[in-house]
Amino acid sequence: MRKLKTLKINDINHLSKLIKTPQQKLLQISGAISVNEDDFFYSNKIQKKSGIGEREINPPIHELKVIQRNINQLLQRLLIHDIIKGGVKSRSHIDHANKHIKKKIVITMDISDFFPSVKSERVYNIFYKRLGCCPKIANILTRLTIYHDCLPQGSPTSGIIAVLATEKLSLRLLDLAEKNNATFSIYMDDIAFSANYNLSESFINKANTIIEDERYKINESKTEIMLTTETEQIITGIKVNDGLDIPFKSYSILCNEINSINTQITTKQHRSIIGKLNYWTQCKIKSSKVIHLKRRYLKIYNHQINNNSQNA
Repeated sequence: MRKLKTLKINDINHLSKLIKTPQQKLLQISGAISVNEDDFFYSNKIQKKSGIGEREINPPIHELKVIQRNINQLLQRLLIHDIIKGGVKSRSHIDHANKHIKKKIVITMDISDFFPSVKSERVYNIFYKRLGCCPKIANILTRLTIYHDCLPQGSPTSGIIAVLATEKLSLRLLDLAEKNNATFSIYMDDIAFSANYNLSESFINKANTIIEDERYKINESKTEIMLTTETEQIITGIKVNDGLDIPFKSYSILCNEINSINTQITTKQHRSIIGKLNYWTQCKIKSSKVIHLKRRYLKIYNHQINNNSQNA
């Protein structure tokens, strides 16, 4: 499918055709959201992909979910620079980490309260200025994709809109990196630089200045400067010192969970363990220790299943 630089939607009929939704339905739902948006979203907590901790999400419900999926399909057709690794189909946090393997220094930074900081004004300007929609259409699309004046986590459109919200920031940070012979990539709110020489404090200060100039804030407690000779270099939860690998802490948690099994494995335990093992297998990590651990766990689990069948 042909990639798009902009959208340039100037009337409701054009929008209706592009996102496969009747005009009346678009106007009805965008109007109803303006009255009471809580009727169209709900709150939930889900486990993080790494298996460590939870995050709150606010997915859409009813017909809004279908509309947002269609809007997302449209926005996925936009040309997005390949240093942006999140929010775009076929790109992932694994690609983000992979950009920085075998580097002398890795610096990671985190945008504070990222989704809540992407306000409706910024989203409106994405549709109006960046994507060339007329004010009326930009307003409708903004109402269809925000919740409580910001991007809701867990909505089909939030990932790609977050990418567009940081597009200018990403290009400015890329320019800074290239001028300093460094590598840069970004995955949603996770920023990473790396190089084969020590990046100076001045470099970090310049990056901070650019981020603040784009009206974002850095969570300074999460800024990490990691030398390959001194520590594990971890990007979006993946170790990158000598290829993609599982960090020591994550591996220890998995081992402890499996080693602590001494009675019946509950469904909840199995889902937790196999979920983490599958996650690390999908990361295509260099080390074979996760594969061996998965085989050992499945041997334990299958032995229990066989015993249960025999005792039934």
